[in-house]
Amino acid sequence: MQRNPHYSKIEVFRQSPSFAHLGEEVLNELADISTQLRFSKGKFIFFEGDPPLEVLYIVREGKVKLFKESHSGKIHTFSIAHYGDTLHGIVLFTGQPCWISAQAMDEVTLLCLGKNAFLSFVTRHPGILMKIVEILGNQINTTHTRLMEFVSEDVQQRLLNVLSMLFAKFGATLFFTNEELAELAGTTTETTIRIIGRLKKSGIIDTRRGEVRILDSVRLNDLSNNFIMI
Repeated sequence: MQRNPHYSKIEVFRQSPSFAHLGEEVLNELADISTQLRFSKGKFIFFEGDPPLEVLYIVREGKVKLFKESHSGKIHTFSIAHYGDTLHGIVLFTGQPCWISAQAMDEVTLLCLGKNAFLSFVTRHPGILMKIVEILGNQINTTHTRLMEFVSEDVQQRLLNVLSMLFAKFGATLFFTNEELAELAGTTTETTIRIIGRLKKSGIIDTRRGEVRILDSVRLNDLSNNFIMI
């Protein structure tokens, strides 16, 4: 039996919240119109303030940091995209400039759907549009929640929320540096190291260089949902 040449692309679309509900024939059509781009670690995919995107990006391999940089140079990371996630797709429909930047955290491969080809695809399959609007709405709500956390919550609470969020998305072993965790929590690396030390001492996590292992997810989630100083 001959293997479908688009099989690996189809698997990415099948795992994407935006496209998982589509049938095999439609997924194959998506694979037909998609191309692929690779970015090495540290490379930018787009910058805050760039013109509206002409491409819808879906992560095939690696992790992508979506963030804003303040006038003082402080980085605020809103989310980490990985396998199957779309990148800032809202600007594809609004025609507005990018309001966040995207940077490869490791070796990243993206599937790319050109705007015209994708809009033509949506026209042929209008049912997909409502699903995409739902996903984009959820992304906006998540970003709003993250903004409110930066403004209103205690630093330790923000870091607990970040660890709980990363556990839900990536599992018990998190390959993130203290600097990356600090950017997600909107604080300094030094403060992050202190809080991580307390969590480690409490037996909730363990750490190695560039790695955090969640040992007690129940207690982590409890602390995240019911803030208690440790």
